[in-house]
Amino acid sequence: MKRRFVLLFVLVLALNILAQQPKINDNRPPAFFNTVIPNHLYDIILARPTNTSITLSVLFYNDAQIKIVYGLINAKMQETDFYSFEANKPQEIILKNLKPDALYFYHLKSKSDDNICSENLHFHTQRSAATNFTFTITADSHLDENADTEVYKTTLHNAAGDSADFHFDLGDTFMTDKYRENYRNALNQYIAQRFYLGLLCKSAPLFFVQGNHDGEAGQRLNG
Repeated sequence: MKRRFVLLFVLVLALNILAQQPKINDNRPPAFFNTVIPNHLYDIILARPTNTSITLSVLFYNDAQIKIVYGLINAKMQETDFYSFEANKPQEIILKNLKPDALYFYHLKSKSDDNICSENLHFHTQRSAATNFTFTITADSHLDENADTEVYKTTLHNAAGDSADFHFDLGDTFMTDKYRENYRNALNQYIAQRFYLGLLCKSAPLFFVQGNHDGEAGQRLNG
């Protein structure tokens, strides 16, 4: 009987505390977002690495025709066909038939002037079992009024220095549910994050974990 009384008391106390919590004000002013990024030609995000393939998500900000030149060190380089890009429309390019547990180098080459139009980049295919590997983690970049983009860039550059095999981002990255007037306005957030994550994930494939602000606002996102 005493145990039941204690449990009832705790339940009543918890309900009273919850009742006193301030209600969310949906009329709050919109959050401020740090989505202004430097002018640049393209972003590359690596994804879906396997032991014999990798996917490049490539976005150009002007129309372009490019191919991927890639290969192992001290070996003959391979080339893809040319891909036509419309400005601001990303495409996925899948490199297949790669060697397992191998370090590959790659760059972009332009059709218009036959020049290399990117820095020399790299990635590592899935390593053999029981082989050491490195991964990095970021979380809660937000790009809102509480974010410091210079610290964010430093974090990503430091992670790139670890030569990670892949990278985890644990969410609260695109902040869709904070764009309360129209969730489609979060597009600038995605574009900005392509720039920032591209500082690292052009060489470390990205694995993204959805955060509580990344589109979990229920009916509000159905409008």
